[in-house]
Amino acid sequence: MKFLFAIIGLYLGAVTDQWPGAVFGFFIGILAGTLIQYRKRIQDLENRVRQIQGRLGGEVEVVEPEPAAPVVEESVEEEVEEEDITLVPPDDTGGRGWTTEQPREPEPETPPGEPPKEEPAETGLAGLARKDDPVTAWIKSFFTSGNVVVRVGIIILFFGVAFLVKYAAEKGVFPIELRLAAVAAGGIALLITGWRLRHKKANYALVLQGGAVGILYLTVFAAAKHYDVLPLGLAFFVMFVLVVFSCALAVIQDSRALATFATAGGFLAPVLVSTGSGNHVALFSYYALLNVGILGIAWFKAWRMLNWVGFVFTFVIASLWGYENYQPQHFNTTEPFLVLFFLFYVAIAILFAHRQPPHLKGVVDGTLVFGTPLIGFALQSQLIEDYAFGEAYSALAMAALYAVLARVLHDKKIAGMRLLTESFLALAVIFVSLAVPLALDGRWTAAAWSVEGAGIVWIGIRQHRLLARLFGMLLQVGAAMAFFTVIDHPHSDLPVFNSAYIGCALISIAGLFTGLQYYRHRLQMREAERELHLLFLIWGSLWWFGAGLMEIDYHVAITYEMNAILFFVAVSLLVMTFTAYCVYWPTAEKISLFLLPVMTAIGLMSYADAPYMNPFMNLGWISWITAFAVQFLFLFRSGKTWDKSIMEFWHAWTLWLYVFMGTWIIAQALTQYVSGMQNWNNVLWGAIPAIAVFKLIYLRDRLHWPVQRFPVQYLAIGIFP
Repeated sequence: MKFLFAIIGLYLGAVTDQWPGAVFGFFIGILAGTLIQYRKRIQDLENRVRQIQGRLGGEVEVVEPEPAAPVVEESVEEEVEEEDITLVPPDDTGGRGWTTEQPREPEPETPPGEPPKEEPAETGLAGLARKDDPVTAWIKSFFTSGNVVVRVGIIILFFGVAFLVKYAAEKGVFPIELRLAAVAAGGIALLITGWRLRHKKANYALVLQGGAVGILYLTVFAAAKHYDVLPLGLAFFVMFVLVVFSCALAVIQDSRALATFATAGGFLAPVLVSTGSGNHVALFSYYALLNVGILGIAWFKAWRMLNWVGFVFTFVIASLWGYENYQPQHFNTTEPFLVLFFLFYVAIAILFAHRQPPHLKGVVDGTLVFGTPLIGFALQSQLIEDYAFGEAYSALAMAALYAVLARVLHDKKIAGMRLLTESFLALAVIFVSLAVPLALDGRWTAAAWSVEGAGIVWIGIRQHRLLARLFGMLLQVGAAMAFFTVIDHPHSDLPVFNSAYIGCALISIAGLFTGLQYYRHRLQMREAERELHLLFLIWGSLWWFGAGLMEIDYHVAITYEMNAILFFVAVSLLVMTFTAYCVYWPTAEKISLFLLPVMTAIGLMSYADAPYMNPFMNLGWISWITAFAVQFLFLFRSGKTWDKSIMEFWHAWTLWLYVFMGTWIIAQALTQYVSGMQNWNNVLWGAIPAIAVFKLIYLRDRLHWPVQRFPVQYLAIGIFP
């Protein structure tokens, strides 16, 4: 119902006086709807009380309820005169929301032998407040406890004064100085009345003081900006005094309601009296003073609602002004205010975490911690969109700021600041990651993101942080996506030392490093993460060999390509296997199994393409000698990492390929370089394998490895073809 009334009020207000009227109508509508809604709930509660009194009529004296009006004006007001409308966070004992802070009666002990008494379920407004979010709970508490009539009246008075000042100025009813002086005098009288009643009627007095401060803000701002009655310098001095004065009142009386009400009135003042002149320097200077007050209160009190009010009003109104009025020539007069507001709310977020009660130390306000950089960077991007690399430099500056703050908080070792320190560190990482694609192409972005992602995964594993590990893996996926966005860009003429190859290589190294960390700490990981080292081994290997093949394709002549690929694969597998052995990653050592299939594929493809050519041509002798040397080295060490069945078959397969390539090389050499041997090619393809078989049998007693070690593979299966 209240939202229906709010929409109706918004529409009627907009029709009456455009968007200032819409703001006024919205508030009036939501107030009306809320009051009607809670009137029905109060009636239901009264009916329940009467029913309970009827059931207990024989045991207790039934007291007739007082008329509704006196209860609102006197009884309820006296019961809560010492209550401060403050929001306290939920405790660890099962509270589910934010409630008004009240002293609790000690619970009577249950005598032995008696069953414990069941606590009555919370009903009515207190129970509803515990189920709502902080903002809704505070609104309900504000408009349903204490003297509701006075609170609503003060809000209506504030808006009424704003429209009265504006209307009187437009119609010229009285001299402007007299009108403003009358309004200011009324605000001062209201303030004095509220101060004098602070001990007798605490809530009533606080609401009066809040409304009075808001009216004074409104008057001073209108006098300076719109009517030129006060010099601008004097007006800002007066507003600064008002800021200090209202903050002092709130802290002295320990009332967040006063602080929130006065601050909201201060932020609304320029909006309500706006004439569309667009004097943003005066507006933002005034808002800077209000935020100084919020920062000053945050130094003493952890009042979350006050911080939210300042944050929302500051950035929402600044965003609306920027959308409607910002021009590039305004940059020099706008950028300092954006930086100032950003620093204000970073500092307020730190103070909020530090000023928490002992049992809530370490709690952070996520809205300020993460909302401030988000909206701040979004607004900054709009201001500097015409500057080259402006967004990249801004992201780096924000990353540097958060990194310094994280380091300072860590070094200070302040109790309960660990969560905020980690949040600032995460923001620093995010903005560094964001700066890279804003300044560099997709290839260098891929390089930076992949290394950064591997580092974050390593930190997440060491600190047992699942979110950090997920973010690090996400960054590596982002690196791949960034690379593929520029896959068709021109390739550099410089081999190896170019963005394309380095980007791929760093993605590969980052993936392999991540896989190694997951293998080393696999027993500490969750069940679903224990096999991720295999995934990253495959991921890193594919990127490594893909980078090499791409580089060979771009920079090696076609006649040398096959030999270059064979040499690259053999050396790469040798280095990877040796590295896996040094860091003790047995799973990664098994990657050496892939050399023999690659050698076979390259040998058969080369033979099918040009059987008349010698494989040793075009530097093939370097590639094939290297490949077979590495393969026999792998076979020599295979007993430590390979399965027995695979190892035995790989020995036989290696012998077959060795005889095949040896026959092809010798046959082509004899037919090309020995006179009269051109017609003996087919005979050589039979004679050379036969010689190899007899030579193998002859040397079997001398070759302890591999013939005597694997006699079946070399003297039976191996020689069978």
